[in-house]
Amino acid sequence: MLQNIRDRLTGPLVWFVVGLIAIPFAFWGIGTFNFGGGDPVLVKVGDQDISQSLFQRNFNNRYQQYRNLMGDSFRSDLFDEEQFRRLTLEDMIQDSAMRQFAVSNGYRASDQTLRELLLEIPAFQSSGKFSKDTYIQVLQREGSSPEQYEAQLRQSLAIDQIRSAVQGSAIVTAADAWQAYRLEQQTRTITAVQVKVEDLRNKVQISDEEI
Repeated sequence: MLQNIRDRLTGPLVWFVVGLIAIPFAFWGIGTFNFGGGDPVLVKVGDQDISQSLFQRNFNNRYQQYRNLMGDSFRSDLFDEEQFRRLTLEDMIQDSAMRQFAVSNGYRASDQTLRELLLEIPAFQSSGKFSKDTYIQVLQREGSSPEQYEAQLRQSLAIDQIRSAVQGSAIVTAADAWQAYRLEQQTRTITAVQVKVEDLRNKVQISDEEI
């Protein structure tokens, strides 16, 4: 499990935090899964379900973020929707697994850490400073509340603790250590000879045949 986390260190957390603070726009041109009534469960991760509606909200947010990022360079005819759906679902599965791992292993974010992060998020600032009114307005436009957002942000910070722990760790075999030592201690002896073209120009004769 730790190796899988190491392999996917970049991406999911950034997507998660950006998705929370991004301001949604109208979403057009992307179809949805066709299921019967209710809210079908796409994947069950541990004791948590990833439903169709939850997946679709995440997909829509990411799609809009991608379009905003690409700007005029975005081309819908080159957009691979199926791959984007697959990556979105994979990230949601990993995120859910890591949230559960964080809770079961006691990873927590303190109130002070949460407060410091909120103060630094540009989307919640007015005239370069954190604004409570702006904070509430942004969340209301997203259909969220401070309580919901802060709970989600705490989970993200807890997951970040796991990532940092894994990122800062390494498994090094004796052979790897010896090879690294040998490479570090290697030396090279180099001899350089300077040849001036001017000294040789008149000594070289090239015939028409050779040309």
